[in-house]
Amino acid sequence: MPRLRELFRRHRLESAPSKSDITISRPTSSNTSRLTPTQPESDPKATQPTSIIPNRPAVPRVPADIVDIRRQIWNEAYDKVKDDEPDTVDAYEKILSAQLAAGDADPSSDRNPINIIAENAEARQAQMKTLVGQGLDKTEKEAMIKEKFNEGLQPVNNVKDFVSIAVKSEPTAAVAWLGITTLIDLVANPLTEPGINREGVRYVLERVEWYWESAQLLLDPGKVDDSLVGLQNLLRRHVIKLYKKLLLYQMQSVCLYNKHWAAVIIRDLFKGDDWQDKVDSIKKAEASLRDDVNQHNSEELKSRLRRVDNTLGHLRLDVKAVESAIQDQTQLLRQIHHDQNDQKCLQDLRIVDPEAHKENIEKTKGGLLKDSYYWILDHDDFRRFRNDPESRLLWIKGDPGKGKTMLLCGIIDHLKQNMSQVLSFYFCQATQSELRSAVSVLRGLLWLLCNRQSQLTSLVRSKYDSQGRKLFEDGYAFESLKRIFLDMLKDPCLQEAVFVVDALDECSDDSRENLIDFILEASRLSSSKWIVSSRNWPSIEVQLQDSENVRIPLELNNDSISQAVGIFVEYKVEQLARQKEYHPKTKDDVRNKLLLKANDTFLWVALVCKELARPEVKARNTIAKLDSIPGGLSELYQRMLEQVFMSEDGDICRQILATECITYRPISLDELRTLVADTKDFSDKELKEVIGERTSHRDFVPEA
Repeated sequence: MPRLRELFRRHRLESAPSKSDITISRPTSSNTSRLTPTQPESDPKATQPTSIIPNRPAVPRVPADIVDIRRQIWNEAYDKVKDDEPDTVDAYEKILSAQLAAGDADPSSDRNPINIIAENAEARQAQMKTLVGQGLDKTEKEAMIKEKFNEGLQPVNNVKDFVSIAVKSEPTAAVAWLGITTLIDLVANPLTEPGINREGVRYVLERVEWYWESAQLLLDPGKVDDSLVGLQNLLRRHVIKLYKKLLLYQMQSVCLYNKHWAAVIIRDLFKGDDWQDKVDSIKKAEASLRDDVNQHNSEELKSRLRRVDNTLGHLRLDVKAVESAIQDQTQLLRQIHHDQNDQKCLQDLRIVDPEAHKENIEKTKGGLLKDSYYWILDHDDFRRFRNDPESRLLWIKGDPGKGKTMLLCGIIDHLKQNMSQVLSFYFCQATQSELRSAVSVLRGLLWLLCNRQSQLTSLVRSKYDSQGRKLFEDGYAFESLKRIFLDMLKDPCLQEAVFVVDALDECSDDSRENLIDFILEASRLSSSKWIVSSRNWPSIEVQLQDSENVRIPLELNNDSISQAVGIFVEYKVEQLARQKEYHPKTKDDVRNKLLLKANDTFLWVALVCKELARPEVKARNTIAKLDSIPGGLSELYQRMLEQVFMSEDGDICRQILATECITYRPISLDELRTLVADTKDFSDKELKEVIGERTSHRDFVPEA
């Protein structure tokens, strides 16, 4: 894992430091200087610089005057936040109160705790010191996991080490670090709160030591003469303003991080769309502090600021890389949590692998083209669905052949790019009885979910251990799976999850209503989001007519669909031109005729191009063949039936189609021989020759 070592580092200077190089030194006694030139190794008075790197020195002793300054300004900043943002601080302190009362237990047991955080600054510091210790301990993992993860999480551990030393050296300043421990937890556990602005968290963690040192560097009363006292008083006000904004950001992060169990406390205090403004306000406060230093002719203070900038300037925390590193270790967690009983449970739960099913659909339909679906990602309604926490159900509807399934495949691929996004999906398929029931949909979603979030398997096991496979197969399977699913949605890791179900119209008539009712209930009871697709069926419209649901009717997006079909036509024509070695004029004519007759329908293009790709259709006859094919799906279907009925096996094909129209499910060749008397003496090979051409189109032709 060499890349993990580079996630969070200080770049060494290319040349060795000279005697004139300046670093931040931590004094070992109260009367030594704070900022001093680096001494030669032989100098016994030299002290080793401390920064956010592994192998820290022993906890330093901090001069009493510095301790007093830091305590005063942090507490003053805290009190100012409390005056300006009383609701935020009250919610924050109630969360801290629950954590204090619970200790290592789950604070969610007390949904609306009493605020027990002391008003007195000294007592409050003691409480927060206890909580900082709990927060730091929380990042520790069990031995085997810790051994595997330490390398990948070293960037986070380095920040944690600095916080630990700062609290031990100055316990009275615990108020400064309590929120930072939550930010550390956010980075170390990227799946816990996908809604957090991680770039803002990254910025604050990168600057944490800078914030800490600024008070000592700029306000140390022992390092200035009387002429700078006025300037220091001005800087003090700016430092307090900066600390106030920093504390407010931390408090709001803590509240959002705990929103899943503290909803009663938090209510509507925070919105998820203004995090960048919060970070910008911190940056603005930093800039004001710098401007005041630079506008005064105090070379001493300017020099101090440059020193801390130089020392901390190479600090980088790549949050996405840390998330990636943690994702790379998911297999280890699965091995830990997936014992043999879990595996047996998942084996029995499995009805289909949705990932493999999706790949098969894309392959069958000619491949997924990014340019043919990307339009929907910029659609106003899709963006509203993604960004509005109250918009939890998106319904994409359209006529046959409009590309609904491939749109959902593209959306799934887009959502996968967010590694912290919990995602599960299922494709209903009417041609396979085992894939078209509401029970099958829930089994598919749960199976994929448990494979990606192995800790959720225990919720299935709680019922499975006493019932076995029958839990998924008996007459009450839907109700059982529904209860398991709704319980699972209470898990914090699924609060921002997205579930995708394609082709509701292909779900069997006797269970479709139950499935839609479940999706509506799940979207109301949790903050997870659902994306579904279907044809424009009145029965589905009735169930999904709630005005709060977001709809994207494809017929109302003709321009986007037309452009997407044009991209698909270009792709298919390129394939045909290479395969058939078209003359450039033939290629242009094929493209133009397909665009003219496609009627913005992907399915029509796919069927016609499949016909043109047949070996029997020579390049010289392509245009004539294309001219003979009618435009529009209905006309094309009629033409296909006419060709079947006019063939030498037309009468037998008619009997087979008539039989299949009244069967409840697809039938096997042996069953076909029993139901169609004229085929009883046909071998398997002969039967496949009779129905082969029709069945080769089955995956393209929507079920009626």
